[in-house]
Amino acid sequence: MLVIVAREFIVSGVRMVAASKGEVIAASYLGKFKTVFQMVAIVLFVVKGSAPIAGMGSSFALAVNVLAWAVMAVALMLTVVSMVDYLSKARHLIGFRPKDQGRGRKTSRPTCEETAKRCLSGSSKPRRRPACASARRKAAREG
Repeated sequence: MLVIVAREFIVSGVRMVAASKGEVIAASYLGKFKTVFQMVAIVLFVVKGSAPIAGMGSSFALAVNVLAWAVMAVALMLTVVSMVDYLSKARHLIGFRPKDQGRGRKTSRPTCEETAKRCLSGSSKPRRRPACASARRKAAREG
């Protein structure tokens, strides 16, 4: 339980740092699977002590209990793996690696303002940059 809570605080803190620097770190499917397994485990823990489950026999109640702990173990593993994945995506924000250092390519996307300027100046290809179409629509609405 402590690992899960610690992960949430760490990831939330990194998200706040990213937001303060104008960046967004996309969530991965690992985090989504973690959430699903956590929810299923919580439901199983709540249900395992209910009267209908107890009325089905002690062996069934034991099976539900074992299943609940197994699902929670998977959720715990996914918690750790998804935190490591998130921190690896944000390592340039927390000081583990400079932002533009890597395999010879830029590690972050341009900001919305940079994309809008490039789109509105006509220097990018709209079919390759779907954000350009939305930037043009927004600019047309505003002014």
